[in-house]
Amino acid sequence: MKNIFRFFMLFSFILFMSLYLAVGLGFYKPYVKKYSLTENAIKRYDNDIKNHKEINTDNYIIKDSNYSNFLSRLFLSLSNFIGRSFRNINNKIFSEASKMVDE
Repeated sequence: MKNIFRFFMLFSFILFMSLYLAVGLGFYKPYVKKYSLTENAIKRYDNDIKNHKEINTDNYIIKDSNYSNFLSRLFLSLSNFIGRSFRNINNKIFSEASKMVDE
């Protein structure tokens, strides 16, 4: 039983770290609004500014494609769950430790 728990914790930690690094290094950007501004759109914007035309951002910004799939969403939600769990466990441990130090 002890070995199963250790394996599960080690597996969870390795999975969390790999997903955390994937997000941190930019392989997956879940919280960034996916819009882009092309070089052509920048030139049109500059010309419109020079010609004193009315500026509407919808004319220049292009919404990027969404490349997420079932597995990426599943592993992202799993990573978020593991992250919240670690945060809650750490908060509990440190709050109990601070109570012990205060006494």
